[in-house]
Formats: sequence, C-alpha cells, structure tokens
Amino acid sequence: MGKDIISRLSENRLHMPDNFGSYKLFEGNNKPPLERTWWQKHYMAIAPSFVVVIVVGLLAFGAWLIWRRKRWILSYKPVDTIVTEQELQPL
Repeated sequence: MGKDIISRLSENRLHMPDNFGSYKLFEGNNKPPLERTWWQKHYMAIAPSFVVVIVVGLLAFGAWLIWRRKRWILSYKPVDTIVTEQELQPL
C-alpha cells in the first residue's frame, strides 16, 4: 500500500483536495545547470577592479589639474617687472 501511494505521487496520478496545495514531487524540467560563462565566473573580481581603476584615474586627473593650476599661478609675474634676461642685456 505504501509503495502504491509513492508511485501515484511521483506519477502525479493522486488527486487531493485543493486546500492541501501542490503535491507534485518534481517538475518535468530536469535539466542540468548550464555551464557558466567566463564573465559569470569572474565578475566579482572584475567589477570592483574596474571601479578602483576609474576612481584612481579620476583622483590622479584631479591632482594633476590642481598641480598645473598652482604652477601657473606661481609662474605669473606682473607686466612691468624686470625679468632676469632683461638685466643681462648689453648696453
């Protein structure tokens, strides 16, 4: 009797009242999982690395802009000042 109930459940031949819910032991879709692609295997290492490279690049670009601006401000001289090359001109 016990084996008969199991075989009826596994073949979905047993009719139970709706208030018991689903009684299917398995669905007909018994396929092995698909082989993961290279990207699916390595995205947890590549995505954070990409973010780090972008952040470091933006920080380096910002530091270069600040350095260039400071250099330009320090090299500014008023128009009427004498430059060292003008002091050594022959008379």
